[in-house]
Amino acid sequence: MISSFWPSSYRNRLLFCLLLVSALGSRVYKLDAYGLFVDEKFTLLTSIGVCVGGANQRDIFFDKTYFTPQEFWREKSYADFEESTARSDIGAHLPYNYVLYAWRSVFGSSDASLRFLSVLFGLAMMVMLYALLYQLFQSETIGLIAMGLALFEPLFLALNHLARSYSMSLFLCVWSSYLFLKLMEDRETAWRYLVYVLVTSTAVLTHFLNGMVLLIHGIYVLIYLRPWVRWWRISVAAGLITLSLVAWLTVGGGQYTFQFLADKNELMLQIVQSNPEESPMGEALSRSTLKNVYRQYSGVLFDSFVTSNHLVYVLHGLKNAAIVVFLSILTWASLFFGNRWKYQSVGILIVHGLGYAFLTHSHLHYAVFEVNLILLFWGVSGWSGYTAQEKKGFLWLSFFVVLPLSYLLFDAFKSGHTGNITQRYGAYALPFVAGWLSFLLFQIRRLPQVFQVIFFLVLLSQAYFVFQIHAAIYRDQSGKYSYFEKPRIPNPHRAVALKIQEVYQPGDTIVYPSFSGHVYADYVEETERITIDDAQYINAYLPQDAQYWQRIDPKEPHRVILRKPDGTERILFDFQGRKYRY
Repeated sequence: MISSFWPSSYRNRLLFCLLLVSALGSRVYKLDAYGLFVDEKFTLLTSIGVCVGGANQRDIFFDKTYFTPQEFWREKSYADFEESTARSDIGAHLPYNYVLYAWRSVFGSSDASLRFLSVLFGLAMMVMLYALLYQLFQSETIGLIAMGLALFEPLFLALNHLARSYSMSLFLCVWSSYLFLKLMEDRETAWRYLVYVLVTSTAVLTHFLNGMVLLIHGIYVLIYLRPWVRWWRISVAAGLITLSLVAWLTVGGGQYTFQFLADKNELMLQIVQSNPEESPMGEALSRSTLKNVYRQYSGVLFDSFVTSNHLVYVLHGLKNAAIVVFLSILTWASLFFGNRWKYQSVGILIVHGLGYAFLTHSHLHYAVFEVNLILLFWGVSGWSGYTAQEKKGFLWLSFFVVLPLSYLLFDAFKSGHTGNITQRYGAYALPFVAGWLSFLLFQIRRLPQVFQVIFFLVLLSQAYFVFQIHAAIYRDQSGKYSYFEKPRIPNPHRAVALKIQEVYQPGDTIVYPSFSGHVYADYVEETERITIDDAQYINAYLPQDAQYWQRIDPKEPHRVILRKPDGTERILFDFQGRKYRY
């Protein structure tokens, strides 16, 4: 068991540790430089059992004028956690909310602390990915390559910078798959089945899309599990996992899930139908025409592989693409079917020189594109030379590539809009995609040495391009990964809370704004006369026993004000509409 998680050679152990240390450094860098965005703020509240919008705090915010932090922080029951998760997070994320609740009680609620939990799950996912691939291929090298790809993957970096359940979700999916392989290929024990059921159930309850992982486990059983007597045991395990999800969706905190998803889809359709030419959410939301789906889906497709990340945005022209596709097929065919004549490599390079002379721009990016194509052709065409174990692992991982990406297409045409075509909704598959890609990269060793060197240099240039994406994430200027083009400031709600603790005197009143100008405001009917978002987010950082007098002014949309007993006022912060409400 230890060998699955720890390389055997000194060199590989050193590289293993270097990858983890590098991942830790890259994840903690600027971890709390920018304020929480809206999903993180939802987590901030649901992890303490508070409903976003105050459904379980009506007596505090709506039934009277004044309230205190002590009332906001009153002891919560399981029903509060269930309701807050059901209303605010479509019924998902509950396991993570409990873990974060325990984490906050020990390490506090600073942005760095909240997000560091995601960093730890990100590192644990890398270790588990190594163990999974070692179990799958019995190759330390493939596992280490996958760890390297996970280190470079921009989405993993972005998710590790979020106080959200995604990193825990990825870790659970990989852990569940590792346990599944141990059951299928090592030996069956009651203990392993129990742990597999618990881990996979937790993964599915953390996010419902993780159910795709369980489905792909089932595909493995259908293809490879021959002793029929074993089917009933894995079927019982899968049944218990499914039963836990069904119970949660019917009598637990997920009872609003399907209605929430239906309402969300209706809202998205209303937005795109009201603005058929220009959506207020930009290219992230449009009607599901072939053109719109192709435009958005192609970005997700290319960016799902770190070796082709961002290429779709810099490659232009059918002529250029046709030339590179032709060269990649020619190169693969020459290497795979050729007789390896003496000057074969020289001939291929000369043809490339002539071909690339006709490209109009982005020569290096097209070289990266070509290397990706050759890797795919070379890896698939080498099937007959793989061992039975390699064939099994490569095929199984291929399902993690194809099915989640196919589901995004299916969902787009079914829903009528492109709002769900996002890499984040297929993130549960990305660790396995990294494993699939690492197996293809491992096959480079079978190429002639000159091509190994060329491939290495070209992929090194892609690493540089990916580092530029990392830099944009660190600057908070990556709309795709950090959701913002204009950098955020450090958490304004926490800053206001700290300011309140510094200046508040008995008799003072904190006056909060009521702002309802969110992006959906024109499409959603407001049911309350005040909006309590800012008051909730700030109180989440105030001392739990504080007796500060607070109220919400329905006529003040922007400013947090300290009002003295004599009527004088001091502005503590001005949110300036949506500018500082992330």
